[in-house]
Amino acid sequence: MHKTNLDIKENNEAVIIKAIIESKSISRAQLSVLTGLTKPSVTTITKRLLDSSLIEEHEIGTPSSLGGRKPIMLKFNPKSALSIGINIREDGFDGTLNFLDGAVIDHFSKNKITISEENTLQELVAMLNMFFLNLPSTPHGVIGITISIHGTVENNKIIFVPHYSLDSIDLVEEISKIFMVPVYLENGANLAALAEYAFSTKYDNLISLNVYGGIGAGIIEKGELLIGHNGQGGEVGHTTLYPNGKLCPCGNHGCLEQYAANDIVISTIEKKLQRKSISLSEVKDLYYQNNQIVVNSINEMAYHLSIGVQSLVAIIAPDIIFLNNPLSKEIPEILKILNDHLSSRFSKDTTVLNSPLGYNAIQLGTTINNTQRFLNVKNLKFI
Repeated sequence: MHKTNLDIKENNEAVIIKAIIESKSISRAQLSVLTGLTKPSVTTITKRLLDSSLIEEHEIGTPSSLGGRKPIMLKFNPKSALSIGINIREDGFDGTLNFLDGAVIDHFSKNKITISEENTLQELVAMLNMFFLNLPSTPHGVIGITISIHGTVENNKIIFVPHYSLDSIDLVEEISKIFMVPVYLENGANLAALAEYAFSTKYDNLISLNVYGGIGAGIIEKGELLIGHNGQGGEVGHTTLYPNGKLCPCGNHGCLEQYAANDIVISTIEKKLQRKSISLSEVKDLYYQNNQIVVNSINEMAYHLSIGVQSLVAIIAPDIIFLNNPLSKEIPEILKILNDHLSSRFSKDTTVLNSPLGYNAIQLGTTINNTQRFLNVKNLKFI
């Protein structure tokens, strides 16, 4: 069903392939200078990487000012292997089949499903079977399956998920047995942060603030993901905004996400407008029509989010924060209101932007997670 993965164990091989990926195009002589490895070592390593199809020769470079032969340039071959990522949402599943640079080959979604211990494994296996039935031919086949959940994860085990229960299922073990490829379980906000780091910015310290059904922060420091004890790092949605406030599924009262999560804000607007349902586009239209119920709800959301952001900045001090939120994509003023509330001297130098990746961030993060593990490279950038 798949081909045997190349296991890059040697640290020097990981150093070389990371340098090739981030340089886009580089000669063997340049690799030697960049990595500090001897020219014979670079030649030996690049030969093995060429034989494995992970890199390829692609053009003739410019000779040095001293003359001599034109160097042959090397580049990464993202089509040498395949990655699969599945995001378990509150109401369904999204799955993508990608090449190692995130390029999408195939995509499946299943919506309006109640996530439960009874149906999740069955649904995941069905989606994966659809991918495996139509795999393009590559030298290494599928090198990993990463499953995203909206909760805390440690050592490929679910610790806590607030909106559905999967405690009795070992998803990693069950899926590994069926498909015989490495399987990883990770928090969605962490995956989004990996994607922002790899595709959106040159900075090495960042936060991806994901505001959907809940609120979670993926934190990258010096190029590496911070997960905290029991995988609970970044759970800013469960910080206390109002003591003795609304009860949260986590057991706390007054959690930030009970006031500022996307779904909570939409639900609040529906109740105040006495509507059974309302779409994002309708909320957008009402906002720009100056409907005071919607305007006030959006202003409150932005204010509450600014408190969470200010706390993150004071503790983490990132270079940049990416806000990943459907409402702020539709209504960019949310970002302006949020930034206006950031009055602390600690936050004045931190840039807060709407995520350029949007909902694709989690899916791209699954690819980065699989690729980094396959290549044995921790802080990988494609930008």
